[in-house]
Amino acid sequence: MQVEAAALATFASRVHGLGLDVAAGRRYIRDHADFSWQEEGLIGLLRSAHENAAAEVDDALRHLEYLLDKSAFELRFAEHYYVNTDIESATAIDGTFDGAPQLYGPLRPEAPDPYSRRCRGANRRRT
Repeated sequence: MQVEAAALATFASRVHGLGLDVAAGRRYIRDHADFSWQEEGLIGLLRSAHENAAAEVDDALRHLEYLLDKSAFELRFAEHYYVNTDIESATAIDGTFDGAPQLYGPLRPEAPDPYSRRCRGANRRRT
């Protein structure tokens, strides 16, 4: 399994953007869903129910905004974790190698010499 840290960063950014959209929705409801005290008649009778509904919607959006904010934070944390873990793992693995194999020059002492009699004879079929 491979984690794409850049995809996590993109997703975190989008989740954060959704949180900003929810915050804007909450502001809109606060600014435009209020009855004035002069409302009379049937609309005035609905005032209490409307205020309760608006409060419920605001509570739900506040909770959603909180979840999106925390999710974006955790996604960014996960992205940084995977980036740092990949760098640390790559550094640890690179530290186990002696270096890049030489393409030219003498072979390493532990490697068999492909031109030795023993190796050349090993590839021949015995009859």
